Amino acid sequence: MSKRDIVLTNVTVVQLLRQPCPVTRAPPPPEPRVEAEPEPPAQPQPQPEPIKEEVPPPPPPPPAPKKVRELIVGINGFGRIGRLVLRACMEKGVKVVAVNDPFIDLEYMVYMFKYDSTHGRYKGNVEHKNGQLVVDNNEISVFQCKQPKEIPWKSVGSPFVVEATGVYLSLEETKAHIEAGAQRVVICAPSPDAPMFVMGVNEKEYNPSSMKIVSNASCTTNCLAPLAKVIHERFGILEGLMVSWGKGMGQETQLGTCTSSSRTCFMCGVNRERLVFWEGRSPPVVTSFELWSCLHVLLLWMGGCGPANLHTWTTNLGPGKKKPRSREGLTLALFLPKTTVHSYTATQKTVDGPSKKAWRDGRGAHQNIIPASTGAAKAVGKVIPDLKGKLTGMAFRVPTPDVSVVDLTCRLAQPTPYSAIKDAIKAAAKGPMAGILAYTEDEVVSTDFLSDTHSSIFDAKAGIALNDNFVKLISWYDNEYGYSNRVVDLVRYMFSRDK
Repeated sequence: MSKRDIVLTNVTVVQLLRQPCPVTRAPPPPEPRVEAEPEPPAQPQPQPEPIKEEVPPPPPPPPAPKKVRELIVGINGFGRIGRLVLRACMEKGVKVVAVNDPFIDLEYMVYMFKYDSTHGRYKGNVEHKNGQLVVDNNEISVFQCKQPKEIPWKSVGSPFVVEATGVYLSLEETKAHIEAGAQRVVICAPSPDAPMFVMGVNEKEYNPSSMKIVSNASCTTNCLAPLAKVIHERFGILEGLMVSWGKGMGQETQLGTCTSSSRTCFMCGVNRERLVFWEGRSPPVVTSFELWSCLHVLLLWMGGCGPANLHTWTTNLGPGKKKPRSREGLTLALFLPKTTVHSYTATQKTVDGPSKKAWRDGRGAHQNIIPASTGAAKAVGKVIPDLKGKLTGMAFRVPTPDVSVVDLTCRLAQPTPYSAIKDAIKAAAKGPMAGILAYTEDEVVSTDFLSDTHSSIFDAKAGIALNDNFVKLISWYDNEYGYSNRVVDLVRYMFSRDK
């Protein structure tokens, strides 16, 4: 041990004794660890059941898409009406699937449809491609069958067929279209036996279950019937007298004072003392008469005889004349007179030529005003039964290519000022007959109605009234384009009614 160590030891002995012993003692044994008893697991608190949202059942599988019925049209005959029906179909969005004409090849069809001297060039695109007529990207099959039974309508989907040849008019002749696969047939002319319809007048009488073939009547009937319907429903049409300018009617004979006790004209209510009649070529028939007429032509039928035996009054009724025979067996023929001034048509001749049925029809259409017969007035009786037997008339074919006019003279049941007639027609043109009947007070002439789609355009300024019971009404119509639009409208209406 070193000296230093001793010194340090002696000096600090007391301090050292006061210091804790550096000897490391073993730590006291740890207290026994008491394991805490495990707490019992907490009981889960009852949780409120969540509100169950009702899940809707999965939707049923979508039904198989229904096949949408589409109106498809076939045209037999590509003449004036056939081509304009195709134009009307294009404008109205009606699909044409086939055209049949045995006399026109495909290339010529394109030319004839594109260019029209009356209605102008077609504004869309027309061509032929792969043996089809293509109009505004619509492909149209072309057939050249001579008989309706030969046309393969089934191959193009059994369309509604527009019979526009002017040849096949009866049910017997046109049923061949049905046998060849057509669904329905619309004849573009009056038919002797097919149901006849005029849009705006009697189309609601169409019965899909029994009428597969119908007629759209004539262009003149389509003009006259809407006008007659408005007048008859509002004011009542009684009758009139047909003015006949036929062969054999010539010299005018003015009679003396009538022996009848009546002094009032049954046509117009005006007092007259003289009558004007026509003296025919047949032997005169003297008879008594209880009605007066002022400046009207009176035609009498011999009982049981036909038109060829029509006789007229003679001069035996004046004062001091021999007492007339009894009128037994005679019937007065009362008619509502109607005259049509009609543009020439394709059936007429450009120069004089043969015409077997009516000789005057063979005279040059551009050179003459030609009196002609018309069944349009009688056809009105088929579409307006109340007027059956009350309407007849005639036509004058004039040297214009299109647009015609109807001159209707009628005796009204209800005294009516002409202004009320105008108001009634104007209201119908704006209401139930919109698009079919039109009204104008403009100073118009025939060319103002070229390509007009209405059936009848009433000319308010051209009509006249003799008095409140006797009126003359004037109505224009495009006998080509207006009629063709009604053909398409009738087809669409029939399709809408079919189930």
